Amino acid sequence: MRKTSKDYIFVFIQFLLFGVYAFDFFQPLVIPKFITTFGMVIAFIGFMIALLTVFELKSNLTVFPTPIEKAELLTH
Repeated sequence: MRKTSKDYIFVFIQFLLFGVYAFDFFQPLVIPKFITTFGMVIAFIGFMIALLTVFELKSNLTVFPTPIEKAELLTH
């Protein structure tokens, strides 16, 4: 499928949100240690799941929401 302007808008929004997160525009919050530890455990589990999906998808992974050429929708 061809990439539409909607695809590029979604990718731009992803970069914009990442920039807001990475450059720390907001005042820091004071978070208790146990909540921080719990959040890090959840983040680690999420990172491991994301890493496994990247290896599972291999060349079918793309940053655009439009499917790649010759894609086939599988339903059960």
